Amino acid sequence: MKILNFFVFQILSNETIFLGLVALLGLLLQRKSFPKVIDGTVKTVIGLTILASGAGILINSLSPVVTKLNQTLHVRGVLPTNDAVLGVVLRFNTIAKDTVITFLLAFFLHLLLVRLTPGKKF
Repeated sequence: MKILNFFVFQILSNETIFLGLVALLGLLLQRKSFPKVIDGTVKTVIGLTILASGAGILINSLSPVVTKLNQTLHVRGVLPTNDAVLGVVLRFNTIAKDTVITFLLAFFLHLLLVRLTPGKKF
């Protein structure tokens, strides 16, 4: 159980590693050649890293603007980010664990159904 907890909450909680593994699994299931598998996996990880970095720069640059608007207009607003939502969800320990396990089971069920269904209508 400790190994499963480590895998789910230390490795799969990092979105770049998780999506890299999904891309790797998808390319392997499509029986792509080894160079294409490595290329697709690396491109996924690097692309997500660049996207996250760009979003972080954008959020950091907009944060003072939102703060000033809140002070000027006397309102309380927030700048929504994915990291903030993750932090809120992780406060509820059992909900976060159940959600991660549910998504993993649904993902593997989907892969199984796609593999077993004739005509590939999934």
